[in-house]
Amino acid sequence: MTDAAVDTAVDVSASTEIAAAIDSAPSVPTPSKAPIGAVLAAVPSNADAFAAHLLRCIQTRAGADAVLQFLCYSFKLSGSVLETLSRNALRQSAQKLVAMAFQLPPATTVVLSSAPAPPGAAFALSLANNLKALSGVLSEARTINRLWGLLGLYFGLKRIVARMRPKKVESEKEGSVAVVEAAAAPFETVFSLAQIVTLILFQVFENLAFLGSKKAIDLKPATMGKFGLLSVRCWGTYVFMELSRLLVERARSGPEVKTAAWAKTWNKSFFRNLAWAPLTVHWSIPGGGPLPDALVGLLAMYPSTGQMVDLWRETA
Repeated sequence: MTDAAVDTAVDVSASTEIAAAIDSAPSVPTPSKAPIGAVLAAVPSNADAFAAHLLRCIQTRAGADAVLQFLCYSFKLSGSVLETLSRNALRQSAQKLVAMAFQLPPATTVVLSSAPAPPGAAFALSLANNLKALSGVLSEARTINRLWGLLGLYFGLKRIVARMRPKKVESEKEGSVAVVEAAAAPFETVFSLAQIVTLILFQVFENLAFLGSKKAIDLKPATMGKFGLLSVRCWGTYVFMELSRLLVERARSGPEVKTAAWAKTWNKSFFRNLAWAPLTVHWSIPGGGPLPDALVGLLAMYPSTGQMVDLWRETA
């Protein structure tokens, strides 16, 4: 889901899984089995296959959101890791300069204080800032992509309400036709209704906060901030409700239901929501939660990578 309206990355295993999922791309001969010329000649066709596959991924709104989400948190995690490493390198360099300053005459201390930062660390810090800024751009693109989300939620709400209405069924008994009302909606239907209402509120508050931040509607900054927090809290409510529903489903399902396919689907849904849960709490705290950016990116990468892998396989 989302990083929500408050403004508020790629690991090696994810890259390996996605690369393994490119079933439509023709295999590239390895240098040990084919001359380098054949390998280079295959590059354009492989690039075309990858581009065509990626195009299929972004042809739907949900698919585009999955791709943008994966890239957004890939850049966020990469930028946070680079920033941490570069700042540590700069800190160590500064500590060495200070140690040298105490060992040299006072006249040379001025020269040391103006010494340039290590070029590698400075470049990494600049790249980290670029990646984090790009992550912010992609986050905003996802928010724009979600502006139409209320339409899908509206039809989802209609389907749930339709299941709750009593249905009349004709049944023959002793030559006559009787009209019988269907049983009342089960607890699962009411629970689903509560979940979709929280998603509708999430979407409404996010849209208002985003449009207000772009001056499309007149909202005070305090109101926009309040709507942003309410948006994330509604999403968080949905996530924790979904975790509860999945746990109840697992407890109530018998051995005949718990097949390998069922377990795979259940685990996928549960652990992805479990990864989002602490992030919804983090983003729900005014002024920002206690989680560092690197941990935020790492947690968000788990469901984002899973969604991207699923999408890649579905569009193969």
